[in-house]
Amino acid sequence: LSQFILQHYQAPESIPRALLLPAPAGDLDTLARYLSGLRGARVAVSVPERGEKKRLVEMAVRNNREEAELRELKLQKSRARTTGALLELAEALALPGPPRRIEGYDISNTQGRQSVGSMVVMLSGAAAPKEYRHFRIKTVEGANDFASMREVILRRFTHGLAERVERDAQGLPPQGGKFSDLP
Repeated sequence: LSQFILQHYQAPESIPRALLLPAPAGDLDTLARYLSGLRGARVAVSVPERGEKKRLVEMAVRNNREEAELRELKLQKSRARTTGALLELAEALALPGPPRRIEGYDISNTQGRQSVGSMVVMLSGAAAPKEYRHFRIKTVEGANDFASMREVILRRFTHGLAERVERDAQGLPPQGGKFSDLP
C-alpha cells in the first residue's frame, strides 16, 4: 500500500491534505512527512478505527471492490464473445481449431495514384496494432485494386516465407519476426 501511495502521489497538486488508509502501510509518520515535503504543506496520514472517517474508508473499499468485480465481469464477457466468435469461425471454415492469427488487407489510393496496401492483424481475437503493416504499391499503375492486392499479398508471403526460413535456421520461432508469423 505504501508503494502504491508513493507512486500514485508524485505530483504535489494531487496530494490531499489528509489520507485515510484501510490498513497500516509501513511507518505512517515517515509517509506523512514525505508527502508533506512533496506537497509543501502538512499531510495527515491515518488508519481510522471508528466514526465517520472509518465509514468513509469502508465505503471506498466497497466501491473499489465493486468496480473491480464489474471490470472483471466485463473482461470475462469480452473473452467469452471473442472465444465464441473464433470457435464459430473455425467451424464455418472447417478449421481444426480456432484461428490464432487473422490478417485483413485493404488497398487505398489517392485520386488513382499513390496506392498503398494495409494489413491489419488479430491475434487470438484481439487487435494487434504492432503487427499492422503498410505496403507502398510498386508495380501497379493507376487504381487497380485487384492487381494491387495481388502485389501486397505476394510480397507479404514472400517476405514471410523467407524470414521463416532464416528464423528456423537460427533456431528461433516464427513469432517475433516482422513477417514470419503466418496466418
